[in-house]
Amino acid sequence: MPNLYVTELGSVVEKEAEQLLVTKGSEVRPAVPARRIEQVVLVGPVGVTTPALDFLLDRGIGLVLLTARGEFRGRLAGDLSRHVALRHRQHQRADDAAFGLGIGRAIVAGKIHNSRTLCLRWDETNDDPTTLAATRELRTLEEGAGRAPGIATLMGIEGRAARLYFGELGRRLRAPWCFTNRARRPPPDPVNALLSICYTLLHESCYAALEAAGLDPFCGFLHQPRYGRASLALDLMEEFRPLIADLVVMRLANLRRLAPGDFQPEPGPRVRLSRDGWRVVAEEYNRRLQTLVGVPGARRRTTYQRLLEVQARHLRHAIEGAAPTYEPFRAR
Repeated sequence: MPNLYVTELGSVVEKEAEQLLVTKGSEVRPAVPARRIEQVVLVGPVGVTTPALDFLLDRGIGLVLLTARGEFRGRLAGDLSRHVALRHRQHQRADDAAFGLGIGRAIVAGKIHNSRTLCLRWDETNDDPTTLAATRELRTLEEGAGRAPGIATLMGIEGRAARLYFGELGRRLRAPWCFTNRARRPPPDPVNALLSICYTLLHESCYAALEAAGLDPFCGFLHQPRYGRASLALDLMEEFRPLIADLVVMRLANLRRLAPGDFQPEPGPRVRLSRDGWRVVAEEYNRRLQTLVGVPGARRRTTYQRLLEVQARHLRHAIEGAAPTYEPFRAR
């Protein structure tokens, strides 16, 4: 099921029978049946009525609040997981350095593999010397991630792989878009702002998938637990950053669905996406989540949104001991 994004200033989410309505003054958008909604995301100063809140809670539909810049503010959810034994086991596993390193190795290796796969796809003729050199090193880094002796070394490998990958991503963006390196807090240019927005959306999708699997999104392995940080959601999203968030950015830029002019400069320096731009990003992100993808060992293809839930369950199986280790999703 897709997410419902409400981005227009002054809009209000209301309930009518078994549906949600988005209104603005006398204008009413088409109603959305509850069975078609996975999560509601409000961007900026958007309202929601008390009956609508009750409706979401009763049906287990999450509500996420973001600032107009795409920064996370908070979420509304019903009862947390009742799987106390599972969460207790997860917290015990988080104290097991060897287990955490094994999960971390798998996550980083999966992310590098998927980054390398995209680089190879972008080089359609397979003869670009810069890309070939980058993909060779990415292959070496992927292998090194599987042998990393500790989390610190592993994060160093991930950082080197990210620099190589973002270099390729920047080379594949078409003019007038320009991207030289990943920068955040705050993102200083349109491409970095788009990446941050899409990563925020992906983070919330991973958070919801982990809760559905009964896991604690705040207790991670690669990303160490820190106050206020959903570390396990960050873990899960790593292998999907290239396949979901980065591809959304590439499509928005190279298919000219957005232009750098859709961003306004702000003090900082930083840039801010326009309201119309937010609508376009939400549409493209939802489209990517509903894209069908082949899964190894499965007879049918599934959507990326469901694949997040599948991988969250794989994490659960590894934590419970039902699987020997965590297997990341590797794109072909």
